Amino acid sequence: MKSDNDSVIEFEWIEVNIDDDCKAVQPDADAQPEVVEAQQPESKAVSAVRNIFGYLIAVATAVLIYIVVSRFVVINANIPTRSMAPLIESEDRLMGFRMAYLFAEPKRGDVIIFRHKCYDDEDEQLLIKRIIGLPGDTIQITDNMVYINDIPYEETYLPDGVYMNSFGPYKVPENAYFVMGDNRTISNDARRWTYKDVTSDEIVARAWFKYYPHWEVF
Repeated sequence: MKSDNDSVIEFEWIEVNIDDDCKAVQPDADAQPEVVEAQQPESKAVSAVRNIFGYLIAVATAVLIYIVVSRFVVINANIPTRSMAPLIESEDRLMGFRMAYLFAEPKRGDVIIFRHKCYDDEDEQLLIKRIIGLPGDTIQITDNMVYINDIPYEETYLPDGVYMNSFGPYKVPENAYFVMGDNRTISNDARRWTYKDVTSDEIVARAWFKYYPHWEVF
């Protein structure tokens, strides 16, 4: 039984006139009887090959779609730390939207997934943080409050009891972003990194929604 919100596909019916009065046809005395050739049934081997070929095409198509979607549309991420708590806890799983900034610029407050080299002795890592500073902003932390261009920046999403050491002032370069984790007490982020600036080219995706252990859209 369909629910009320099931979508209904409407077909455009083509009306045709059907003559329900059969007309007798006089046989042609000179007509030759029509010979119908019986079609040979398809062998089991040919049928099996056809089925296998169809199955392989279906599998290859599914794999191709998965590769395209995972490489260009979404990223599936498992979060190993609590640096973004309480929004994202350790072992949460979420999807990021790779095309979020194809036609738009990153905004302050966006939670992003990005690749970045933080220190000289480390390789590039895949990280998740929140954008705080936009290109050209001056960031400063004083008395446990973030200031952007000398204006206090209220962050209602921060956990209770969070503590931030004094920082800055620091001016964000052009084409770069200043990021921090929500759990400021333990988050290792741009405040501490040698290479503080996350460039546009390093952004992989915007966090889209969490699907484990519960559903939540960011």
